[in-house]
Amino acid sequence: MIMPKLLFLPRRRYFVNRSLQGRMVLAMVGAAVLSFVFVLVDYYFSFGRNAGWGLDMLEVFLVAQKLPLIQLVVFVFVIVLMTVYLSHRVAGPLVNLEKSLLRVENGDLTTRVQLRPRDELKDVRDAFNRALSSLHRKVSSDRGRAKEMRLLLSQVVATPNLAPSDVAEINRALALLSALTTEFKL
Repeated sequence: MIMPKLLFLPRRRYFVNRSLQGRMVLAMVGAAVLSFVFVLVDYYFSFGRNAGWGLDMLEVFLVAQKLPLIQLVVFVFVIVLMTVYLSHRVAGPLVNLEKSLLRVENGDLTTRVQLRPRDELKDVRDAFNRALSSLHRKVSSDRGRAKEMRLLLSQVVATPNLAPSDVAEINRALALLSALTTEFKL
């Protein structure tokens, strides 16, 4: 299916899903700080202890060496910016997909997910759109079969010598068939 070419406007804000993006930023910052601590511990155990350093010497080393702490601050700042940027490219499509699912829940089978050119989750978008196209075809086919059944039942109702109770049952079946797929927008 060929998707129409749309003009995409930039999102007005970078935090489109604060909860998800906040967790991603915290996880990345935590990983950076933990990595920094592991490097310092490794440095102490691989170099400092062999040089005869005690824990007091490690403290002196850390106080004297401001450069690793400055590097950590810059590194964390860059990680926060990159994580917000990348999480924006994931969270935006998730919000878009959630809104599309709500429209489908309300019966709109014409819904299709559109993403911005640099957004992630294009495979999910394509699978969602294929599933909706398939569902659209099936509901459309069911409507056609229901229409044929209504026509056949209308002919049966028109036959002479049919008991009134049978006519009532057939009319009830006709009403049920009429309402079968009407809640879907095609």
